[in-house]
Amino acid sequence: MSSINVVLILGGVALNTVAQLCLKQGMQSVGGISLDVSGIIAMLENVYANLYILGGMTCYVLSFVVWLVVLLGCCFVGSLLFSCLVASLLFCWFFWFFCCLVI
Repeated sequence: MSSINVVLILGGVALNTVAQLCLKQGMQSVGGISLDVSGIIAMLENVYANLYILGGMTCYVLSFVVWLVVLLGCCFVGSLLFSCLVASLLFCWFFWFFCCLVI
């Protein structure tokens, strides 16, 4: 196993850990969940506007991309990671835009 694969594996694990911590902090700041329709809608609005949750989802996407690169064993790791990072950030921005501003 090459050293770049070890670094990518450790990076993927670190991103996954940060994602878990961000999601936990985000859900703690959202508060309780009520089971009526208006409570669920209000909770979803709070979840989509929470930066911890958006950060956690971004870390999960980046972790997924890193695992794909490790499994692929690609020679062009730098360019592939950069293009996937840009695509992930654009996806998260569009997701935030759609959920927070459109709904």
